[in-house]
Amino acid sequence: MLISYNWLQTYFKKKLPVAGKVAEILTFTVFEVESVEKKENDFILDVKVLPDRACYALSHRGIARELAAALTWELNSQVSRVKISQAKLTPLSIKIENPADCRRYIGRKVSSVDIRCLQKNQMGMYLGAIGQKSINNVVDAANFVMFDMGQPLHAFDADKVKGGITVRRAKEGEKITTLDGKDVSLDSEILVIADDAGPLAIAGIKGGKRAEVTGETKNLILESANFNPALIRRASERLGIRTDASKHFENNPTPEFCGVALEEFSALLAESIPESTFGEAVDVYPNPEEPRVIMVSADFIQEMLGVSITEEGILEILGRLNIKSEKRGNELSLHIPPERCDLVIPEDIVEEVGRLYGYSKIIPVKISPQKVEPLANTRFNLEFRVREFLEGRGFSEIITSSFSEKGEIEVMKPIDSTRPFFRTELSGVLKTALDKNILNADLLGLDKIKIFEIGKVFSDGKEFTSLCAGIAYARKKRGERVNDEIKVVRDELFREFGGTVSVVCVDDGGILLIDNKPIGEINKVDGIMEINLDALTETLPESEGVKGRLNLPLKEGLALKPFSDFPFIARDIAFFVTDEVGESEARKTLNKILRTHPGALLVAGPRFFDQFEKNGKKSFAYRMVFQSFKRTLTDEEVNKIMEKVMAELSKLGWQVR
Repeated sequence: MLISYNWLQTYFKKKLPVAGKVAEILTFTVFEVESVEKKENDFILDVKVLPDRACYALSHRGIARELAAALTWELNSQVSRVKISQAKLTPLSIKIENPADCRRYIGRKVSSVDIRCLQKNQMGMYLGAIGQKSINNVVDAANFVMFDMGQPLHAFDADKVKGGITVRRAKEGEKITTLDGKDVSLDSEILVIADDAGPLAIAGIKGGKRAEVTGETKNLILESANFNPALIRRASERLGIRTDASKHFENNPTPEFCGVALEEFSALLAESIPESTFGEAVDVYPNPEEPRVIMVSADFIQEMLGVSITEEGILEILGRLNIKSEKRGNELSLHIPPERCDLVIPEDIVEEVGRLYGYSKIIPVKISPQKVEPLANTRFNLEFRVREFLEGRGFSEIITSSFSEKGEIEVMKPIDSTRPFFRTELSGVLKTALDKNILNADLLGLDKIKIFEIGKVFSDGKEFTSLCAGIAYARKKRGERVNDEIKVVRDELFREFGGTVSVVCVDDGGILLIDNKPIGEINKVDGIMEINLDALTETLPESEGVKGRLNLPLKEGLALKPFSDFPFIARDIAFFVTDEVGESEARKTLNKILRTHPGALLVAGPRFFDQFEKNGKKSFAYRMVFQSFKRTLTDEEVNKIMEKVMAELSKLGWQVR
């Protein structure tokens, strides 16, 4: 939210601190100010207003109130600039079809208007400072009120409106041409402002061309309304139309400001068009907001904050926020200003007191040790034990994207357009991860890749947590079968948690059952099993291993190493040694030679992988991986390294095969 320093100053009789100091005050009490930039004779503050406070703070008035509370200053009273000339005009008819869609709608007719572009005046300078272009006296007045107090407004050319105003959902097939000339197709999810001939505007988002205010306009209908924030947000996203008005409406401003905003709008028009005449404001407010009262005690606030602050001190802070209070027994009855839609529960009041009291004044206190060991969350404990079990058997955990190219549930606005669906299983992505890791098996110093993932999947209209574990061989040894190995892991896993699993064989693998309830699949993809952890939790017995108390051991000795973005080159070497030399000594000797000659280019190995005997001689085979962190290695570079290594081995009397 861009805030003009000069505009803020109009709310105070005292001279504000310099812009940088104002930014510091706001940052330490309520909002982060991301930047302060000088613009001609003004300073512009870029205030980061988060959604929880956007209901009241997307305006200069909201920011001024926060600044006044922090400085303990009084605000200038904000009143209409002139008294409007009101006359009896043709009555305006307003109808709201569904009060849940439109909480309040106020309309007023204005006659004898003169639409013109204003010369550079104070209002135009304020708008220009925050990046708003001057259009004409009507649009500028509406924009000024919106950025001043946070209530969007609109004006229609009254002579182009056919009949009364109706706030309703659009009909299937209806269209509207917006003010910027775009044709938009509407449906029943879109709220519109309509007359007898059809839509005049997309409610809360964009006006229509048909009743646009132009230089020839002589009569107006002014609009000040409050719409369902969720409805405006969804419509804005679906249509791809984002405006300042939609941003304000989707953050739930109070409907109580509609009347004040209309009066401000009217007063600004009366200033620029003295000859204009204003009709009666027609206010349709089906369900007026009830005053909000929060009951809270000073003891509760003190206990939550952990500070000794008197009741008088609490009331003084709340008074700065325009929160009126009454004493009722041991509690305070707090009357919440209508614009503070974010204040709902006693804890909200605690936060308000804490931030203005100053979190820096709260002295940290060491929390006393927990005397009772807490019970573990069943699901969390199960997932932890599964991780512990698999990691103990050489598996590494991976985390992949929750989105997929295909699926049952499509994301309306996907982060990645190539993967617009939620995934329905983990097996597919785990198979892809196995294939990619196999390519790097030599770099990792592994003969096989063993990985698993625990993550959310979305299938059959439900969301559940799935476990998927898989094994793939980089070099298959005689007698090894990946499907048999994952079955062993499956059986050990279920024995660990006291469950008995059975398998129903199907053409493409097996279905895992506990008490005849399906909980997963195995070897549908070779070497991969997938288990529904939600279903597993329900079927497992109440054992200490799954539903007992939580005791998380610390993992020690974990070392992380960076990896290179450049490809690696693997080389094998085999050589005969003398009789007295064992494999361990041969490997240490080879490693010493490698570290001396290639230096940092050796990133993995030497790794022993084979032994061979012939004519009473022993031969050992090793694999080495070379890689650079700065460039792509060439075969010629690695060949030169290997030649030096072989020369050193020959000096020891060892014969390279």
